[in-house]
Amino acid sequence: MNIHSMRKKNLTCLKLFFCLFLAAIILFNTIHVASADNLSESDLGQNQQSVSENVTEKQVLDENMIIKRLFHMILELEKELDDFAVDLSSDDMNSNIEKITQSINAAREKIRKEKEALTEYICNLEREKFSLYLENDNLYKWKLASALVNKISDIYGIELDNVKLNRFEDEHLIPKEAKTQSVCSADWGIIKLDNERFFNPFEKISKAAFEKAMERFRELLINPPEVQVVDVSLPVVSPSLEDDVYKIIDSLAKNSKYKYHISVYDFATNKEINYNATDTIVPASLIKVLYLCTYLEEVEKGNLSLNTVHTLTKNDKYAAGNKVVGTGTLQYQKEGNKYSFETLLSYMISISDNVASNIIIEALGKDRINAAAQKYGMKDTWVYNKFFELKEPENKSTAKDLIIPLLLLENRYIKDQLAQKGIDMMKKTSNKNRIGRLLPKTLTVANKSGTISKLVGDMALIYFPDREPIAMTVLITSKSKGAVNANQAEPEIGKVALNIVQYFQKYKYPSLYINGEKIKDSVAFRYINNVPYIDISGITAVENVNQDKIVLIENKKYYPIDDMVKNIGYSWDIVDNRIIHIYEK
Repeated sequence: MNIHSMRKKNLTCLKLFFCLFLAAIILFNTIHVASADNLSESDLGQNQQSVSENVTEKQVLDENMIIKRLFHMILELEKELDDFAVDLSSDDMNSNIEKITQSINAAREKIRKEKEALTEYICNLEREKFSLYLENDNLYKWKLASALVNKISDIYGIELDNVKLNRFEDEHLIPKEAKTQSVCSADWGIIKLDNERFFNPFEKISKAAFEKAMERFRELLINPPEVQVVDVSLPVVSPSLEDDVYKIIDSLAKNSKYKYHISVYDFATNKEINYNATDTIVPASLIKVLYLCTYLEEVEKGNLSLNTVHTLTKNDKYAAGNKVVGTGTLQYQKEGNKYSFETLLSYMISISDNVASNIIIEALGKDRINAAAQKYGMKDTWVYNKFFELKEPENKSTAKDLIIPLLLLENRYIKDQLAQKGIDMMKKTSNKNRIGRLLPKTLTVANKSGTISKLVGDMALIYFPDREPIAMTVLITSKSKGAVNANQAEPEIGKVALNIVQYFQKYKYPSLYINGEKIKDSVAFRYINNVPYIDISGITAVENVNQDKIVLIENKKYYPIDDMVKNIGYSWDIVDNRIIHIYEK
């Protein structure tokens, strides 16, 4: 390449550089103008509001975009200058080299000053953002760490996904959106730690500590940090609760000559485990809990009454010409005896009385029962016959469907006292020889069993003294679709229930923390219709709530935690099912 070509090339590069530099200056001035406008409109002295509260969301987004773009432009310019300098040093140029080199050095100095000015500008933005918190002595470590680390990572495009966690013993108290950032803030020297094992996320930041953090933040904007990451190419996947319970069931099912159909739901974690739970079966007396829910809902609506009296007739003891036999005592009682519908419901559940069940079916009508089943989400459940009508098609359902009426009762879909009446009837069920067979006396079992020649089953709400209940349906059928021996099936149901219960007993009521401070060693926490609720009884920090949203269950005042934190400006985490943490946003 001749001298003329080299000059042309270098001059072209220099022109390109100055064009880029001019664009950077224009962008930076634009930021200063936008900032000045925002500052003039904010009036920091009124209502103690910070700049960030006075800037619209769009302005903030535009500002962040410009800052990020400018930083990337500066980095590109520095690289361009380095490449240009290498080119110049490798060529035998005439005296123009000295002039060009001086221009480059001057440009470098201007870039350095602009970078420092931009850094100062960003620092001032962050300082303004936290000024109100500092004035009120309400700036937490986690909040400052999150903001500053996020700003650095955003500007330089640093990926934080693979940062190694589990650095601090109190990491469970760090809000989920700040866990990685808190680790980085300690590694990068933004937040100084008194103890390397604890981050103390809700410790207040003093003005002196804040200034030190901002000074380190300024340094990191000039010289970005290195991030220590872990290899996640082969992630370690912790087994889930669902996997654990499924394996428990599967290990027992493999050693049985029968087929298991099981559905389990945990109110504490909102987890559901299903094992052959969608197989269609004839539900036998298990379907009676659906009749109970349907009748109670009609009472709640005012369409039916528990106090209505039914006079027993001869026709009540027959169905399609067949004598109604099997379980229950009404088949032996005198015609003309009078029974309230509350008593009939109790007989239907507690002693599985088939005559009482048919009276309930007649009062409701099969169409209303089937409509209720579909409304409840029991999509594979259909009622065609009363007990002992012995016609085709047979009633049908699944283990997954049959658990739903249990959830409706426990979740107070049917309101308070009516739901409790239904559960109390199940607690008095005479047959406790299946799910309740091997369970400790400290647990309460509210169940309904069912038996026909080809199915033996039980369904129950199981109440613990130190955690939320679980619901369970366990059905056993023959693998060859033949008869099932009840004497063999009942111990198997008992063993399945015991193993599942022992697993859930490990998960006690969680502790409650508010802003890092333990408020209660154990607090009732559960899901109701997929929404997390917490027992607010005795928690003074959350007394001012909407009373209409409280759900009363067994003397506990459950309130939707999302609504609670929304109204008081908080957020919340649940950590390993053992800690509920409510904290200021």
